[in-house]
Amino acid sequence: MFDQGLLKSKLPVKFFRYHHYHLWDRHICCFLHLWISEKKIWFDDWALYVKKLASFIDDKAIAESIVNEVNIAQRLVILNKAMDDNSKIIFENIEDMHKLHNVELYNMDIVEQENEKSPNVTHLFKTA
Repeated sequence: MFDQGLLKSKLPVKFFRYHHYHLWDRHICCFLHLWISEKKIWFDDWALYVKKLASFIDDKAIAESIVNEVNIAQRLVILNKAMDDNSKIIFENIEDMHKLHNVELYNMDIVEQENEKSPNVTHLFKTA
């Protein structure tokens, strides 16, 4: 918009009001709501669009905050999707590791037989 000469300077935050919200809040809310309700990700360019809106705001701190919120929303959804997609695999890996560390390494019958063969030798494993 600056390149096309439509805007000469950045705009106040109130310019971006949409009913009771700011326009970027509505977009972030829609993105998150679609994930929460249907596990779908809104169109790919929404984040670029909202970040572009932030570039038109005259308050640098608010503009940076908007960009951060968009990044956080995207990362949380991506993380949640990855966790959902891989939760079964992760659980199976935990089960496999549990089984691996629960394998009997020493057959106690063999240890008891060794104790019987050499009763005078002190063994680590003694039977009652």
